[in-house]
Amino acid sequence: MRLWRRFHQGGNPLARTSDRFEGFLLLSIVVVLLGLIPLCLTIGSDTYARHKEAADQLRGARYPATATLLADGPSLAPGGEGAIADASGPTAATWLLADGARRYGEVSADAGTPKGAVVPIWLDRAGDPVPAPESDTTALIFAIGLSVFLWLGSSAALVGLFFLARCFLNAARYARWQHEWSQVEGRWSHR
Repeated sequence: MRLWRRFHQGGNPLARTSDRFEGFLLLSIVVVLLGLIPLCLTIGSDTYARHKEAADQLRGARYPATATLLADGPSLAPGGEGAIADASGPTAATWLLADGARRYGEVSADAGTPKGAVVPIWLDRAGDPVPAPESDTTALIFAIGLSVFLWLGSSAALVGLFFLARCFLNAARYARWQHEWSQVEGRWSHR
């Protein structure tokens, strides 16, 4: 009810023009924020479609394979209570191409992976190791995150503008009150 009274001053004789303007501004911001939801969802949907299409094209130009390490993976770096297990680096390996030919080179292997271990890799049409294409789940998470970020960022900006406008309105109200008080104060006697 309090929020409704802030939007709609009605026939309140004590409501000033600045109060009515502040209510109108607040209502406008709420309407704009609600209108931004479909826009942000559309942007997220388009982003997902573009990322999925790009990943599908990469999947068509790349194929998964396995590589056998010819050396141990990078050594584990000592950490606080244990070792850092998520580090990776280039390691000598061999893999088979789609036509059965054997290739030698370097692939990315996790730290501490022993010699002879089999690691999954992606190859391009030339048989060279390349990064894995983005998964549909990663594209979806990115698109959702972008939509939420856009809406929250817009919300923060609009709310910030509202409070900035409210500060100016309050300053104008206080100045007017001071002016009115200075006119009335001289008429009162202090006996």
